[in-house]
Amino acid sequence: MRNLIKLLFSTSFSSILLLVFSYLIAFATFIENEYGTPTANIEIFRSKWLELVMVLLAINFLGNIKKYNMISQKKWSTLLFHLAFVVIIIGAGITRYNSFEGSMPIREGSTSGVMYTGEPYLQFKVLDPSKDPKDKRSSLGYSQPNLMAATTNNDFDINFDLGDKKVLFSYVKYIQNSEYAIYEGVQGGKDLLELVYIVNGVTDTMCIESGKSERVGAALIAYNAPNVKGAVSIIEKDNKFQILSPYRINRMRMRDRMIDTVIPGVVSEMFFAQMHNIENAQVVFRSKKENAIKRLEGRDYETKLGDALKIKISVMEDNDTIETERVLFGGPGRISSSDRF
Repeated sequence: MRNLIKLLFSTSFSSILLLVFSYLIAFATFIENEYGTPTANIEIFRSKWLELVMVLLAINFLGNIKKYNMISQKKWSTLLFHLAFVVIIIGAGITRYNSFEGSMPIREGSTSGVMYTGEPYLQFKVLDPSKDPKDKRSSLGYSQPNLMAATTNNDFDINFDLGDKKVLFSYVKYIQNSEYAIYEGVQGGKDLLELVYIVNGVTDTMCIESGKSERVGAALIAYNAPNVKGAVSIIEKDNKFQILSPYRINRMRMRDRMIDTVIPGVVSEMFFAQMHNIENAQVVFRSKKENAIKRLEGRDYETKLGDALKIKISVMEDNDTIETERVLFGGPGRISSSDRF
């Protein structure tokens, strides 16, 4: 025991700890440049063993202050050096466990009420449709900080008991800088209708699978799904496309700027490369993708979607289990969203 204390308060041990600490910080910089900040946080900055190194450093410095009688012998410069390290380590610990990091982007001349946390949160809300939404027992929420990275182990299982139902959220896959890629002519693929739209000045693209519908701004657009109520229906028949809308749509053919109107409740011919003003969105139907699949892939650059987390949702009731998968998009500095299904 005496030898252990002697080693713990020795100057050689403090030199080793400082060397290890310097190496870890330098190594974390390379990890951050190569794999991103979340990976560096998980592997180094927020790891328990880096905290252990810092705690040992604080103990070592305090032990050296007593060992060499720095206060009684008035070794002020050496004492100040040791105390400075101790204060920094204590301050880092307080900041680590009793504060949060965030940013609030504010444009010049404007105000903002939104703050982005520096740490991503994993959030779920489970609703029981059989109960009154005003009943507190009809829903359960989950919100916890959860750092994830493409190169680390992100496994989790989160259980909920909602009445007589058991709900399980489990990890499937994490994709950094995610983006959808479309591959045509794939066996087992489905026809997709590709469109470009502008909502509130933001341009984006979307692919609607045949037989399904997607929301674009305030409108619902269906592709080969005429039974979807209230939707702008795009129907393919004999290699021609038709449009049926519940409301008036002004449109312009882009090659010659010819303007016409889709009359509510009347089937009209739909052309590609034509600008449709649908409610609060401008929509251009770009092309049809045959036998295509939409695959979520990672990129080397920052994408609009951000990082993607694929989860499996299992609902168990009376020995019957229903399973489905969903994709959540988010990451540091982003407001999370869900995939369109």
